[in-house]
Formats: sequence, C-alpha cells, structure tokens
Amino acid sequence: MTDSMRLPAVDEGHIRMGRPGVIGIAAVFSGGTPDLAAVRARVVERWNELPRVSWTLRPPPRRPGLRPGASLSSHRWTAAAAPFDPESQVLAADEKLEPLLRTCIEQPLPADLPLWRMWLTEGTSCG
Repeated sequence: MTDSMRLPAVDEGHIRMGRPGVIGIAAVFSGGTPDLAAVRARVVERWNELPRVSWTLRPPPRRPGLRPGASLSSHRWTAAAAPFDPESQVLAADEKLEPLLRTCIEQPLPADLPLWRMWLTEGTSCG
C-alpha cells in the first residue's frame, strides 16, 4: 500500500474554492451512554487494520514566486506522522445532539489530525 494518495479533483476544487465538504452521521442508541474508554478501545481494535483512518490531508507544495493556491499540484492524503491516537479522535461532549452537530459543522477540523471525529453525548432521544 502506498503512503500517499492524491485528492480527487472534485474535492480539490471544493477546497480551493474555500468550501470543503462536510459529511456527518448521527446515530442515536437506546440505553445508557457507552463508556468512552471502551469505545476508544473498540475503535483501535476494529480500525487498526484500516490505516487510512489515520491519514491527514497535506496541502500542495509551495513553489517560490507562486501565490498560495496557484500550484497545479493537488492536496494529498498522507500517512500520519504519529501513531493513531484515539483520544484525539473519539471525544465526549456535554452538549445535546443538535447544538453538537451545529458546532461540528461550523468549526473546521484541525489540519494536523485525521479529518474525522466521533463524539459521544448523552440525553438525546429520537422523536
């Protein structure tokens, strides 16, 4: 497997236009809130064989004399420099579901970490 992969052209265009895509999934389960440490352990156990979940997005190289964004090179998914850290990716929130989703969509993810998060929150119901 390679340790780098070019970003698809459509996604590259969205980033260059200042509109990166946001994909969100919310799942509501019955019963109590799962233990955060147990969920982190399960993520490591199940996703350890999926190295791309720890990849980060690297911007195109800066070329002398070119303005930012003028490079014909594209962003690349690259293997993370550090080992996967479930504590930075699987988080707990005190917010209810709707405000949490709003916050997640409005705030960009840190560029130096994999571009996904899993949040656990309690007190949410369907309907």
